[in-house]
Amino acid sequence: MSLPGKTRFNLTGHWIKIMNEYDKMEVKRKRSPEEALDELQREFNVRARCFGRWVAEGRVSKTDAQDRLDRLGTAIELLTPDVSNPTT
Repeated sequence: MSLPGKTRFNLTGHWIKIMNEYDKMEVKRKRSPEEALDELQREFNVRARCFGRWVAEGRVSKTDAQDRLDRLGTAIELLTPDVSNPTT
């Protein structure tokens, strides 16, 4: 397999591309609050699924994993509209 740019062998035995200055991504357009909230929820679900394995593999500490989930969960709570208390 040939990857453009520099590559290295990672711990799982796969070749990966090393990011360079041309690989940086930037925000192209702003999204709606609903789309932002959906992305936060998606990221929360991914991390909730992966953190247990990552802690076991030593990729992240249990304290750090819990802190990150707590921060995402708090962001989701703060951005979720309270339907029981409409502000209209």
